[in-house]
Amino acid sequence: MLGLRRITNLVVFIFILATTFSCSDDNEVLEQQDPQSQISTELSQRLVTNTGGNSEEAEEFNDDITWYKSSDIDPSYCGVQGALLAYELFDANNNSLDGILITGWSLESGISIEDTVILLEQIAEQEYGQGVQLIFVAAVLVKPIDADTADVAQVSNYTVFADYFKDCQSSNVIFEEEDNSIDVSSLMPEPDPVDFPDETLPCASLEFPVDIIIADENDAAATSQVTVDEQGLISYLTANVSGLVFIDFVYPVNVNLADGTQVAANSATELEQIFDQNCD
Repeated sequence: MLGLRRITNLVVFIFILATTFSCSDDNEVLEQQDPQSQISTELSQRLVTNTGGNSEEAEEFNDDITWYKSSDIDPSYCGVQGALLAYELFDANNNSLDGILITGWSLESGISIEDTVILLEQIAEQEYGQGVQLIFVAAVLVKPIDADTADVAQVSNYTVFADYFKDCQSSNVIFEEEDNSIDVSSLMPEPDPVDFPDETLPCASLEFPVDIIIADENDAAATSQVTVDEQGLISYLTANVSGLVFIDFVYPVNVNLADGTQVAANSATELEQIFDQNCD
């Protein structure tokens, strides 16, 4: 009987252990079922900081200084086949770095003005580090007529480039016939200062609207997909929507960078990498 009692106690003990661990596992499952965001706290804070408040003035300024990237640019550069382009380098705080510099460009080279900017920025970043922005501030534009003459125009304000190259005309760009023997560098005008807006575009920001996944704060399984604008996203990220928790984005999501380009993120990890690379 003693042996039987010991076996019985052992069975009871095993049952108690199984019940205990089973309850513990259930508690863990319940804890895991609490709805939690799939993006990091750091990324969430960055999204809030870089979302909203982008003024129309800042967007217009960005369009002006990145005119060479616009899809509206005439592929033939409006007949301009050569140019001397004066540019100025600025840091992330809009401080001038090295005065006015000049580069030459020719359509015959097969290198676009955008590629020219990329090369010049790479060279500048080697010297000054990341965050360098290049702005064309003046130019001498050349349209060849024949072997002996060319139409030449002067540009003295950074806003004129976007105005002229979009429609191939501007009241501020007047071409006059010149002899090809003239030194066009002598025609380079004194550039007007760059007028930075009070607000500038963030280093990276989402393209809205975006689709997100949310969940009931008391039931992780009760998820739904909603489309939100800037303020709507901020409300979810800052937990200002009663009873609901932000879970994740519906990927891919598009991210606008300060240089005017757009990239796509296919996961929370990729989204965080984009902000790390552009905002540090």
